[in-house]
Parts: sequence; structure tokens; C-alpha cells
Amino acid sequence: MSYETMTFEQEGPIGIITLRRPERLNAMNVQMLGELRLAIDHIRKDDTVRVVILTGGPDSKGRPCFCAGADMKEAPFPDTFLREINDLFNSIQDLGKATISAMDGVCTAGGLELSICFDLRVVAETARIGDLHLKNLGVGLGGAGASTRLPRIMGLANAKELMFTGDLIDGREAYRLGLANKVCTSDNLMVVAGAMGQKIASMRPRGVAVTKMHLNLGTQMELHQALRFADIIGPFADAEGMRELDEKQAAYAMKNKKSSEQKSPGKSDRAEPAPSGKEVPIKPGLFTLPSSSGELPQLIGTQCRSCHEIYFPPMRETSCPNCYETEMEELLLGRNGTVRSYTIVHMAPREWQGPVPYALSLIELSEGATFYAALTDCKPEEVKIGMEVELEIEKVRTDGDGNDVVGYKFRPIRKS
Repeated sequence: MSYETMTFEQEGPIGIITLRRPERLNAMNVQMLGELRLAIDHIRKDDTVRVVILTGGPDSKGRPCFCAGADMKEAPFPDTFLREINDLFNSIQDLGKATISAMDGVCTAGGLELSICFDLRVVAETARIGDLHLKNLGVGLGGAGASTRLPRIMGLANAKELMFTGDLIDGREAYRLGLANKVCTSDNLMVVAGAMGQKIASMRPRGVAVTKMHLNLGTQMELHQALRFADIIGPFADAEGMRELDEKQAAYAMKNKKSSEQKSPGKSDRAEPAPSGKEVPIKPGLFTLPSSSGELPQLIGTQCRSCHEIYFPPMRETSCPNCYETEMEELLLGRNGTVRSYTIVHMAPREWQGPVPYALSLIELSEGATFYAALTDCKPEEVKIGMEVELEIEKVRTDGDGNDVVGYKFRPIRKS
């Protein structure tokens, strides 16, 4: 595929995008946005590309340059321009592969916003980085995430200083402030970025994707929700990696039996199977259901006997995070809930059969337990706070013993 405003090369498992509008300091216009989107879509579908590096070609005078933001010479832009920028930047942030921006020379305004939607940043000492929205436009929000992403990356106080003053900082200062992961000389920029990319590319792709998903979404959640979200998405990681993890956990458990010895004699840490014809408690994510049971799965949580706080997925800890009491009991939960908040996800586990992007929602059940789950049969733009939803079970595969391995989601309750 050929491009006019950029180039795309692949070196082994690493895809390298280089912005090339030298006469405009690699500033973004409508054509560049379209070509970037095509490149990202290609990378998303190409399993041979495991890591993406974005950099900028030199300007018209041969000096290093990353990106000077939106090309104001082409203003006024179409009404959809800002939305297209945000959609593109969000899709880069949610890409199920590691992304690195390699920055040298000018990196300002929208160029900075482009760099911070990438996972990691390698900067040259000679980089000139700054956010000029407040200085040039009179408001410092930034049309594509400057005031939203910068404080999450470099801290609130540092982001305020950079945006309030409009100062340009070099690579060493960017590294000191936490904006950059590595700083190097201009000559070594792509060498350092490439070495980082090669190291990441040697990891299991599914493991990288799932880890990235949790890091991105987990930071938006309350601590215990994030911990349980990790339980939910864990089974979607690379199967071989999960087997190794299970083996390590099993070996560790053999050496640490204290928690099991504290339990009452004969008491199991799993719910007893329900009699035939009754509802079967299930665990979050993937679980196994006998194919011949014909029984209706139901969610199971844990409840503190002291403060009555309900947790889902079931607690692994031996004490309640709310009151620190140790008496916890299993509790069957309802099948209906309400959407309390949601985020749009642009990547999906291998077993996911629905459309992408999709809504990952914070569901509150009638008992008061809250947890994150995917919504199906619903476009992202149709999701509303307060929407009533119901549990949906989906078969993923059949295991070696003939049992159905299934997962849970939720779907809107359609009122006639």
C-alpha cells in the first residue's frame, strides 16, 4: 500500500510509520489522517506486526522533525475533522499491540497529542516538545486529548506547567518530568526505539494485548474493581502463557497452605454443585459447564457476614476489604442489572464474536454488587447510563471432556 503523506515499513515484527510532509513540519491534514487510519487498520489485522513505531521525517531543511500538530494553513477544517482526529487517536491507544512514538525536533500541540496516545515515548535530546493550545488559541483543553492524557502520563502539576506556560522543553526535561520513557542522542533515536520494540515483540502477543487492556482500563477503575477486572480478562491471554502461569501458581500453592489450613475442616472454597434442574453458580470470564446438564447458569459472588458488602467476582482474599472481617460466604446473584458507567473498547479477546468497538460497562446488580462486563446486541452509541440489562451466556468451545466452555456477557432488556 502506497501513501503520499507518510511511509510504512516493516522490519521483522516491527512496523514503522514515518510522517513525511517536510514543507509543513509533518503537520496533520485531512489526507494524513486518512492515511494514518489506513495504516493502523492494516497493522491491527496483520499478525506479523507486533509492535508499532511512529516517527517523523526531517523538515524541508533536513532538520529532525516529529509533528507540528494540525496544519492550520488548511483551516477551516471540515466539521468532522476534530472527531476524526479523536477517533484515530483513541483507536491507536486501544490497539491490541504495543506502540512507541520516537520523537525528535518539533513536537507541538497536536503532534504532542499524537505522541501521547502511544504507549511509550522515546525522545532525542534535541526534541522541542510543548503544548501551545493555550498560548496560541486562548484555551488549553487541546482538541485531541492534551488536557486529558498529559496529567495521566506526567502528573497533574507537570502537565499544568507545560500547558499554562507554553514553554518548549527538550528531551532530557521530558524524561525528567516523566513524559518520555527513554532519552538518547538524535543519531540513536531509532536504534533505541527499535531495541525497545524488539524486546516487546519477543513477548506473547496475546499477553501484551491483555496486559495493555488492563493497564489502560484498570487505571479508570476503583482499586478492587480493577483487581477483579484482571480476573475476568485473564483467561483471554495466550493459552500457553496461561498454562505456565497455572503451573507456577499451583507450585506456589503447594508451598503456602496457611490459608487453606485456616478454613473449617471439610469446608470447600467452591460452591457445591446444585441439584439437577436448579441454577448452577458460575465464575466470571470462561468456565466449564457439563454439556448434558441443561441447567441455567447464574452468577455467584461473596458477601461479608459482618458488613454485608457484596463482591463480584467472588473474593479471593481471606478478609473483607471494607471492614476486614474474615467471615465471607458465597451468594447467588440475580441475572438482571443496570448500567452505571461505561467505556468504549476498540480491541477484543480472541474468543470475542461480536463487533468492535464495543461497550465495556460497569453493571450494578439488584443486590448492589458492581463489576465490569461487555454489552452485546447494542451499538456503543446506544449505551445509556441507567440502561437495564440481563445476563447472556455464550458457548466459546468444547473442551476435551465434551464439556461446554462458556463465558458471560450482558445485553439490554428490550421493552416492547
